[in-house]
Amino acid sequence: MNFAKECAEIEKVLNIKYAAYITGKQFVVQTEINGTTLQVTFLLKNETQSFYYPVNTRIELLSQEPDKDRLEKFYVLADYMDYYFDEYFKSEEFISLPIDWTDYSFEDFQFQMKGQIIDLEKEQLADKFLS
Repeated sequence: MNFAKECAEIEKVLNIKYAAYITGKQFVVQTEINGTTLQVTFLLKNETQSFYYPVNTRIELLSQEPDKDRLEKFYVLADYMDYYFDEYFKSEEFISLPIDWTDYSFEDFQFQMKGQIIDLEKEQLADKFLS
C-alpha cells in the first residue's frame, strides 16, 4: 500500500493548522513499510535544515492485514502526532521525545516513537570538514 496521498493530506493539514507556530518551517510526512512494520516520519524542518526535527513512529502490521486496517493505523499515528505537536507548540517547544524507541498507546493501539531536534546543516558541514 502506498500512503503518498494520505501523507500529502496530513502535511497540508499540519502546515495549515500550525502555521502561526512554524514560520519558516514546514512539515513533511513520509512512510515506509519494513516487513511487518509501518514507519511514519513526521518531519518539521526549515529550508536550510538548521532546524530539523524528525519524529519517527512505528506500528506493527499483521501479515495479511487489509489495506483499510493499515490505513487506520496510519491515521492513528497521524492523530497522535497532531496531539503531540499541539502540546509541543503550547509548551513553546520545551517538551521533547526520547531519542530511543519508546512505547506509547493511543486509541487502543500500541506503537513506538522517538525524536530528536538537530541542526542538520551544521552536522553536514562537520561531516564534510572531517572527511
